[in-house]
Amino acid sequence: MNVDEYQVIKSAREASSSEPSYLNGNGKLSDLRDRLGPQVSIAAFSESISAETVQVVMTDLMKEPNTDIIRLSSNRSHLTYGVIKMVGSAKNFANVRFVIPAELGPSATLQDIPKGIIFTEDKFLTVSIATYLSGILPPSLSPFDPVRHLHTSMSNGYIAQTIGEFVNPNGMARILVATGDAAHVSL
Repeated sequence: MNVDEYQVIKSAREASSSEPSYLNGNGKLSDLRDRLGPQVSIAAFSESISAETVQVVMTDLMKEPNTDIIRLSSNRSHLTYGVIKMVGSAKNFANVRFVIPAELGPSATLQDIPKGIIFTEDKFLTVSIATYLSGILPPSLSPFDPVRHLHTSMSNGYIAQTIGEFVNPNGMARILVATGDAAHVSL
């Protein structure tokens, strides 16, 4: 049995019945594992999975002692990664202030905002962070809604439109604040 995009398992366990059906299904994979028994091999794949989610996979799905974890580099030539030390908690939004250039003035254009993605595992934080960042934009840029949020509870139409705007070099979406599962389902 092969399970792709297994980083959504944590979200799947927390999914409500109103969430996309694939989340509810992934949340029950450990039940399926128990029914299949140890004679069925399982491979779980993910391009980005947190250490916490690896622990869930190892505890609930990969129960055999001969389980291996293979990790490859996530470095990609077209991406620049950054890690910042947070001051206080994740709710101290000043920690992400740097994604909006401080020198933006009244004549700034959307292209003056570098494109970027902020990942969080809390869908409610996506809204709060995006609202904070939108609030520090010059008033001339606010109507274009350059800071958007994404999580899997959103409509497919909104997700498609937002991703389309983000991947378009001249699109209005410049910064995405997303849960990892929403970004991977969409990007």
